[in-house]
Amino acid sequence: MGHTYDTTFDLIFRSERVVAALIQSPSDVPGSVSGWSFIVGNWIGRRNEEAALLNVSQERLHQIETLTLDEVIAANPDSFALNYNQISSVEITHRFLDYYLIFRLTGPPDKKSVRTFTLKKEHLPLAREILSKTPLQGPAEDK
Repeated sequence: MGHTYDTTFDLIFRSERVVAALIQSPSDVPGSVSGWSFIVGNWIGRRNEEAALLNVSQERLHQIETLTLDEVIAANPDSFALNYNQISSVEITHRFLDYYLIFRLTGPPDKKSVRTFTLKKEHLPLAREILSKTPLQGPAEDK
């Protein structure tokens, strides 16, 4: 499981590609703040939002289990695949308290050339193990 600043992806590694399947996004539950919330706080609204996000996450995880990866990618425009031949290097880096999985991509300079995911510390051993079993080039070591 990897995430960007506020979006969570399930990273699925296969023989030819890695798929980033969207699990949770801030746009999944549009929030609204009333004037009353500023006075007493929005803790009830936040609890409802967290419950709704959990439901969305569980539905998407179920989709991953039941759909093909191409169907998972097609089901949400924020999900995507990176073919291994598109990836020039991959690395795991550490800055302050955060760990990052960085894919550097080949291709035209006008395209997004880096995909970065934040990893939880407890996911590092699994990430290293998975990367060691893929044909990806470049260092997969902490820097």
